[in-house]
Amino acid sequence: MFKLENSPDSVDQELDSDLLVVDPSYNPEVLNDLFYNDPCIIESLTDTLSRQTSFPVSPIGPPDRYPLNNESQFVVQINSSDVKRKKYLYSHKLNRIYVDIETCFCIEFNWNQKMFTHSGPMYVRSVVVFSDMAQAQKRVEVCVQHYHTAKSAGKPDLEAKNVLLSARSGTDGVHYCGVPERPDSWLSVLVEFNKTSDEPCLHAYQFVCKNSCSTGINRRSIEIIFTLEDKSGKVFGRQTVGARVCACPNRDLCKDEKDAPAAGPPTKKRRCEPARDPAHHAAHHTPQHAPQHPAHEHLPLLPALPVVDKHILETGLLMILRMTEQAAADRSGDPQAVANCKKSIAAFEKYLADMKQPPS
Repeated sequence: MFKLENSPDSVDQELDSDLLVVDPSYNPEVLNDLFYNDPCIIESLTDTLSRQTSFPVSPIGPPDRYPLNNESQFVVQINSSDVKRKKYLYSHKLNRIYVDIETCFCIEFNWNQKMFTHSGPMYVRSVVVFSDMAQAQKRVEVCVQHYHTAKSAGKPDLEAKNVLLSARSGTDGVHYCGVPERPDSWLSVLVEFNKTSDEPCLHAYQFVCKNSCSTGINRRSIEIIFTLEDKSGKVFGRQTVGARVCACPNRDLCKDEKDAPAAGPPTKKRRCEPARDPAHHAAHHTPQHAPQHPAHEHLPLLPALPVVDKHILETGLLMILRMTEQAAADRSGDPQAVANCKKSIAAFEKYLADMKQPPS
């Protein structure tokens, strides 16, 4: 297809400027010939262009997880204190919602609307991911049984594969995003909001698959990532909430809170314990290997090592960030250790946020 003039006689001969370089983009005949012999190129280009310019946007690849609010002041709230018969519960201690399958639960979204007075409606995207970073590259889908049930009910494939659905499916402003046949296309729900005041926006969701479904979530921990976006898909805020879909929300919440490390504010379901003296707590509960001297501020630094891919770097930094957050919770009785953890957490969050900024 491409003709090389004055080609070298042997592989040992050095290639020089005598070679004629043909650029297909400047040669219509070559471009047409290229597409004729490989029509898949046209399909690939069309598909890529459609995903990048059409609405709603369907992101490709694992979604980002680190919190982001900045000037948008994006906040996600769940209030289960007034829910009758305790159909769903929220643990402040674990930042996790407990809900039965096909039970609607309401989410409140709020943000600084003054930032977006001229940008039209805003959108909140919700995508379910596995909590364990070792499972981060796997997409969450419904189990085989619930998928066939949804298809039998006449639901489109995109909606039938999603474990999280809007309670207002089929209405204006609710969009299901993703490409089911592409494993690297994460399934999400995009909801439109026309916010005109400081009052939060409300939307109800429901899970259509349990954590225990063997061919779906398969007892793995999951989270819901909520992102505040404009129509083009640009992200202005991000918050993550854990989720457990189970038959007995109250039982599972109490068990998980009992088994969890004693850190964070208590939930509305549990009585607040009296505050303890930090010095007394540290003297009796600080591990022997933890630093005891208040002047210990020398923290190890990451070495300058080459990383072959930006996504690998981001995933590694996220793992360190999550482990540092857990360390802060485990060492809540040691003020110096908590201060060191907070210093490290702030540095990692800033670096991860800077990675997402476009190059200047």
